[in-house]
Amino acid sequence: MGGASGWRRRSLKLLLVEDDAETRAYIANGLSEEGHLVVEAARGDEGLYLAAGEAFDLLIVDRMLPKLDGLGLVKTLRGAGNRTPALFLTALGGVDDRVAGLHAGGDDYLVKPFAFAELSARVAALCRQSFGGTPREVCTDNEVMAAFGEAEAEWRAAMTECQFHRALEAVWKLLTSVNGYVVVKEPWKIRKQEGAESSRLHRVLSAAAEGVRLAAVMLSPFIPATSRRIFQTFALDPKDPATADLAWGRLPVSTPMPEAPALFPRADAAAYLSGKEGPMAESAAPSPAPAAPTDDRIAIEDFQKVRLRTAKILVAERVPKSNKLMRLEVDLGDERRQIVAGIAAQYEPEALVGRNVVVVANLKPAKLMGVESNGMVLAASVGEAGAPVLLDVPADVPPGSKVK
Repeated sequence: MGGASGWRRRSLKLLLVEDDAETRAYIANGLSEEGHLVVEAARGDEGLYLAAGEAFDLLIVDRMLPKLDGLGLVKTLRGAGNRTPALFLTALGGVDDRVAGLHAGGDDYLVKPFAFAELSARVAALCRQSFGGTPREVCTDNEVMAAFGEAEAEWRAAMTECQFHRALEAVWKLLTSVNGYVVVKEPWKIRKQEGAESSRLHRVLSAAAEGVRLAAVMLSPFIPATSRRIFQTFALDPKDPATADLAWGRLPVSTPMPEAPALFPRADAAAYLSGKEGPMAESAAPSPAPAAPTDDRIAIEDFQKVRLRTAKILVAERVPKSNKLMRLEVDLGDERRQIVAGIAAQYEPEALVGRNVVVVANLKPAKLMGVESNGMVLAASVGEAGAPVLLDVPADVPPGSKVK
């Protein structure tokens, strides 16, 4: 759409921490379609580990997470001097919840909607089952049309000001209105009582389908491939929309609707992992994988990518203006390397010099409080607060020894 395409240029590295697999896939797929690199985590402690060890352009963090909630994750990062922008994504939308997120160090707050894919599939199925296609009437007097008028104004203003999270909030409000409209009108009951030829049924489903279509138009700058699939579901050309498409009443009437594929099909795990190793590309309709029990175990091949080495600490000093970060210089046998570790609250610098530890030697460099870190020191996480306790290596183990 005109005006929306100018900002989609730079590819960002994003960390998405969300425990709900479907929501995580929904967000990750949409961001990946735009060419961004999305690193995913399902638990708060996993997200903290990734955020502390790698450099990201943005953190997208669910408020309610297992092991460590989103507030604790961001608060810990801020305490360690990590200022990466953080967007809280949550179903908790009250004022107090927003304030708590901002006080914890979040930069903004976006309330999650109900499942967009579910609503789109529900409305499409009702149309197909009732008419075999789109409704024969265009309804121009309904609550969804009024909600769209408000949402469109908010969306346009937000996009003009490059406040993209606000634009998304406007779309979520519209979708919430569409969902509420369907629940209240109960088109399945109308069909049962009045039959598929009911004029009221056609108007209700016309309003609901038009609301979904318009939401897809407004979401197209963010998830273009998904939006095109929605257009196809409702008998429209699967192409990027024009500005004129953001108008009520452009849903075709009495047009057969195809059986559409899932908007967010389950990704094949092997293909996903292999895709992370190569250049990013928007894939066309990945094949759904058979449903399987949730399993967070990794293959031996994945573990073998991590280079664990023993190292001897030569220098240890606190990072200025940080209560948690310690700058270490370590001997890896064949090289001397600087690593920043979040252990300053538990250890004195002089007690660390000469100590043998285990480090991840093949992490990409990251800057913490302006100090470059080339690796990560391994530590156990003890107690509710997750206090780090370094792993001890016997003194007779030479620096640089492989750990496996």
